[in-house]
Amino acid sequence: MSMQITLGFINNYCTIPNIALVSGALLANTSLEYDPVAIGLHGNAADAFYSDAIMSFAINVVNNSSQILPGITVNVKRFTDCGPFYPEADSEYYGNSGGFASSIMALDIVENHLDVIGVIGTEYSTTAKGPAEILSNNQIPYCTSATAAMRYSDKNKYPYFWRTLSIHNFGNQFYLLLKEWNVRQIGIVYANTELGRGGTHALLQSMRENNIAVVVKVQLSSDYSMTDIEYASRQIRGMKAQYVVILGDAFFTGMSLQSFSEAGMMSSERVWIVSTWPKYFNSLPEDCGFLEGVVLVEPFGNRLGYFEESEITAPFREKYPVVVDDYNMSGSLDCVMMMLLGFHRLLLKAGAEMLAERKLQNQMNFTLFQNLG
Repeated sequence: MSMQITLGFINNYCTIPNIALVSGALLANTSLEYDPVAIGLHGNAADAFYSDAIMSFAINVVNNSSQILPGITVNVKRFTDCGPFYPEADSEYYGNSGGFASSIMALDIVENHLDVIGVIGTEYSTTAKGPAEILSNNQIPYCTSATAAMRYSDKNKYPYFWRTLSIHNFGNQFYLLLKEWNVRQIGIVYANTELGRGGTHALLQSMRENNIAVVVKVQLSSDYSMTDIEYASRQIRGMKAQYVVILGDAFFTGMSLQSFSEAGMMSSERVWIVSTWPKYFNSLPEDCGFLEGVVLVEPFGNRLGYFEESEITAPFREKYPVVVDDYNMSGSLDCVMMMLLGFHRLLLKAGAEMLAERKLQNQMNFTLFQNLG
């Protein structure tokens, strides 16, 4: 009889229909039902469903492998970081209201699910603040493919947290492009979120170090109005900012570009630079012409096109051929495989029983999952 270990999947499952909660934040669902009508190609439900799907494929492959964790069956428990399903979450949830629910979820994992020895998440940066700290304090490793805010690089505060996003030298990646174009001044528009504020801080630092002036800096809330956009537009025009960087999540980026287009700010006189691929809730705008010429500097990496064909991705593509975006999948797949390979290291050192009984947690900080070969 094989030993059992359990991974926790954290996601904004409140966006997916037909989920049921057992107690606390735990989902009753052992797998998620695919409904192409309810789960389209846009919105939060797509991100939650497809990242979960690719992680489930990875778990299945490892459970049928004799090379990784032999003699051990990996189980999954799913935890919602935003409560039960509600229809508006697909188009309206962006992590802003998840703080309380996500902290309750993290405590639920620590106190009531002692079989969970590691967690994989795709949380918004704002939502992850509580869980990342609580899980680190309780020596439960937490890998994410979506939490990009700069604060989470502090390994003194989050020693058990790591991510498959590359944010090293975030600001300098923009500088290299601006240097090539001989740009000497820019404007910044950023979301009032963990991701937006942290990215702006890093970009400002790089611009100061490299003598590029930031002539205008405008903060927008995630639920900004057209009045806010018109104010930002006047600031940008007034300071003659020809190059403008937008910093925030994919939905903020997409919607703000559309709003600036409606305000008449898209022209050959101005270059818009973004840090993440623009996304739109529910469906793309009818006229996407305003996106022409927008420059993507993607420090966070991970696009579906980078997937190598493998025993995990091939059957996934066959089952979900309509998937054309990343939905945090490539990073989520890497999280699962990195975590299980790290556990395999401990299995070889201390045996399956110690691993399954949470007796090796003090050896599971982020360094365990480095240099996996």
